[in-house]
Formats: sequence, structure tokens, C-alpha cells
Amino acid sequence: MNANFQNLDDRLISLEARTNALEYSERDGLVGGWQIITVDCSEDSTALSNERVLQGSDRLRIKLFGTCELSQDFLITGQKLMLDGGDLDSGGSECATKASIRFPDQGDNQSLRFTLNSSSVLYLKCVTLEARDGVQLSAYSNSYIRTEYGVTAPSGGIAISVSANSLFRTFYPINVTVLSIQRASSAEVYAGTGVELGSVFVSQSSDFICRVCPTSTIESLTLTESSSAYVRSFGSLVSIGTLSARQGSSFIFQDDDCDNLSIETLSLLSNSMIYQGYDGDLSCESAG
Repeated sequence: MNANFQNLDDRLISLEARTNALEYSERDGLVGGWQIITVDCSEDSTALSNERVLQGSDRLRIKLFGTCELSQDFLITGQKLMLDGGDLDSGGSECATKASIRFPDQGDNQSLRFTLNSSSVLYLKCVTLEARDGVQLSAYSNSYIRTEYGVTAPSGGIAISVSANSLFRTFYPINVTVLSIQRASSAEVYAGTGVELGSVFVSQSSDFICRVCPTSTIESLTLTESSSAYVRSFGSLVSIGTLSARQGSSFIFQDDDCDNLSIETLSLLSNSMIYQGYDGDLSCESAG
């Protein structure tokens, strides 16, 4: 049991070292190393595209205005990109202005897709993402997706996939319908208010970490192949519709009050475990 917690701590330390290196370089770059351009889609709706904007710099901050239309997938390879759709209000927690990115109605397969590979970075801030069949954000090969304030998808929600040592991180609640974490990747959530997630799939030694997870709902959480989920509720209720863990996976809920965890359907197979409480002792009837 203690070894399980130590293993998670080691993986968290490794994750933090990797993400901090990214973020500190980003902050320095915003002062000096980033190329900043303005894309005004109110004048030209097609102004945002791979061919027209992803040139000339490996660190690019795009200040967006209006509604931009993308008629094909947006591919990011080996670059750091920030799509900044507006400024925050005086309180610093809401967007005073927002831009939109939409996939125009062209018949079948109406999805807005952003795909990262080869150590790419995508930051999204104050942007509405629109597509009839939903939005897909995918990161491969040591890439990083981060959503800041005001990232919304009113039609169909957002599906996020990270694979091959990649990372998704959010500090603001968003409507995530599907979250897939594979091949030693991680997803990290810091939600000051309640977070609502649809289906979460964690496989192949990956981690789902909800560090600040108050009054949250997860429709289904599936853990396989020595993966783990770590949830900290800070005394509020976390509700999980279906929790399935197998092949040596673990779910860790760091709260000593059993009433703060609700699992409607529980399936633990092949040496998978639930750990609950600050000392890591197995507790509560729901722990199986």
C-alpha cells in the first residue's frame, strides 16, 4: 500500500519536473522569445490556418479577433503555439472579450480538430470552439495541451486525447466529454469550482490527477495496465458513475470522510485497488 503511494509520488515528481520546465520557458518567452501576431478573422474568416500562420517562429502567440473558420485539421509539429482570444476582466477570472474558431458546415465529419506531435505545445485562452460534431484536441510524442480561462465548446463538448508521454492540463472547468490518457501520459486538473467529465480512459501506465477537485462528477472512469487516478476533493463530494480498474491499476481518494466519495458501480479486477484516506489505508465499503 505504501509502495503504491510512493510510486505515485515518484510519477508526480517526474510529471511536475517536465511540466515546470515547459511552463517556465513559456513565461520567459512571453517576455522575450515569442513572436506575437494578430489574426483578425472579422476581416478574413480564413485568416487562421496552418499554411498562413505557422511560419517563421517555433514560439508563436496569436491574438485572435472575430470568428475564424477552419475547413481542415489544424496540425502543430514541433512548435509552441498560444491562441489568445481575449483579455481577462478586472477580477482576472473571466474573459472580457472572446474570439471564436469554428468548423463550417460541409456535410459529413463536422469536427474541429487540433493535433500536436513532436514536442509541441498548445495553449488556449478565451476562445469558443464550435463544430456540429464536437471538438477534438490530440497530443502525441511529448506534446502538451493546456486550457486557460474561457475555453468553451457549446456544441458537442471537447474530446481530449494525450498519448506517448504527453500531457493535458487545465486550471479552469471545461466541458470534456471524453478524456483519453495513454502510453505513460498524464492529465492534470485544477478546478476551483466543480468539474464535470464524461468518460475518462487511463491506460498503459498513465495518470489522471485531479489535484483540486471539489464537488465534481465523472460519468465513468476506466483504469487499465498499471494506471492510476488520484482525486483530492478537499471535503466536498466527488461522484463517479462507473469506476472500473483492472490489471494492477489503482484509484486514490485522499479524503478521510467516506461520505465524500460516491461510486454508483464499482468493478475491481486483477489486483487493482482503491486507496482512501490521508494515510492510504483501505477504508469504506465502496473500497471492495
